[in-house]
Amino acid sequence: MIKTMERLSALSEIRLILTVFIQFYKRHLWLFLLFVFGLSLGSALLGSIRGLNQEATDRYQQTSALINNPISHFVRPSVGREMLTADVWTALRNAGVVSAEPVLEGVLTLPNGNRLRIKGVNTLQWLSVPKAQSQGGKSGNQIAPLRFGFNTIYVSDTMARQLSLSRHEVIKLLNTDVHFVVLSELTGDTALADIALVDHLLNSAGRISYIENLKCSIR
Repeated sequence: MIKTMERLSALSEIRLILTVFIQFYKRHLWLFLLFVFGLSLGSALLGSIRGLNQEATDRYQQTSALINNPISHFVRPSVGREMLTADVWTALRNAGVVSAEPVLEGVLTLPNGNRLRIKGVNTLQWLSVPKAQSQGGKSGNQIAPLRFGFNTIYVSDTMARQLSLSRHEVIKLLNTDVHFVVLSELTGDTALADIALVDHLLNSAGRISYIENLKCSIR
């Protein structure tokens, strides 16, 4: 009985507080508008802070990746040419520059008309990544391309939303079943795939965009 009376008393106090609150703001409507305006500004400020923190986190991860795998040199096409031939990369490898890796970039048009910026890299180099590294969150994307073979295109969460893609979706491109997989570790607006797949989809005939040298190691 006592608990019931206490509960009713608490409800009565809450009802009284709400009634006074409503009556007060009815008489001072401009104060209510200021309250709503201040609440909106506070919510916008919190959202901005969260966005800045996320951007800072992404930049930190990208910087850490560059520190762990620094790119010391780029080999790009000469003036007037858009692409390199694979012979340049072969010559570098034969000369003992074992860290030189080819990169192929381009724009891929999906069946629904959406355009996708894509970057092809030599995923075979990831076969030599130690298993212990795959346990870290930052290096998880290094072994991911081996999940479905070399017919996989990896996109970020933002790109998946823009292209209306599910977490794992198969799309037929040039008579090839291509797996589109979302990687939360991937940032930016460029998809990632094996260079052989990108060469096939872009019909590059073995040409590459540029060559990056990670460690400038010479054997």
